[in-house]
Amino acid sequence: MPPVNAPYRPEGLLARPLYARVDAAAVAHNLARLRAALPATGAPRLWATVKADAYGHGLARVLPALRGADGLAVLHLDEARTCRRLGWKGPVLVYGGLYSPADTLLLDTPQLHLVITHLAQLHWLAQAPAAERPAVWLRFAGDIHHTGFSAEDYHAAFELARALAARGVVGEVGHLNHYARADEADGVDHADARFRALIDGLPGPVSTSNSAAVLGHAARAATTQWVRPGLALYGASPFADRGAAQLGLLPAMSLHSQVVGIQRVQAGAGVGYSGAFLAPTGMDVGIV
Repeated sequence: MPPVNAPYRPEGLLARPLYARVDAAAVAHNLARLRAALPATGAPRLWATVKADAYGHGLARVLPALRGADGLAVLHLDEARTCRRLGWKGPVLVYGGLYSPADTLLLDTPQLHLVITHLAQLHWLAQAPAAERPAVWLRFAGDIHHTGFSAEDYHAAFELARALAARGVVGEVGHLNHYARADEADGVDHADARFRALIDGLPGPVSTSNSAAVLGHAARAATTQWVRPGLALYGASPFADRGAAQLGLLPAMSLHSQVVGIQRVQAGAGVGYSGAFLAPTGMDVGIV
């Protein structure tokens, strides 16, 4: 595993002066900041979203900083396997669920959680029971309309999932929603009320809240068992009107290079194509 805070230099570019520095301590700080935003009593558990190789930071580099998370969330099953290979032994949520019947052969690790977005995925599980029973989370299409079940189809999917659980094919059946406008002050109220009405009376844990929802609508998490922040873990603000520093977040990545040339230019001289920059006075211009 790379040392903490080691510069990240892409393979084949070692001779170039450009590198990114990943600060795992900042990730640990941001995780603590997100936890602090949640209700003091009855706080939900937290999936740390590490899809796309931890948002490009390198999962191997930041995983030590995420040991305090309750679970990891990834997009694909191969990413879940990478988490296991790197030593993560806790729950892993797979947003992409299953893409084909063949994916059921990859369900060979304990504490795996699958997001289910269409009925075919449940039928694949029924036809080829996995070596390890995965928990399943039914995704409501909600107001984002990316993937998931419509309000009209949700209850039928739940009944099928519950039947599979009764047969021992899958584990617990949960309910998952993703808000389209959590970065807006009034962007969650209607969407959350609609979701809660849909699942009213249905047993099973509930998962909502990305980074914007955790930081901007934390009170909503009081009736949620799992939240799923991603962007804020790496020090980025999910809001257009508030920067990361205002939210108490630290940047987890910084880019570094070196000056490779210095030019002395006179006042009024143009620098770059079409003189995009005009020197207001005589000055030294560095090329990075």
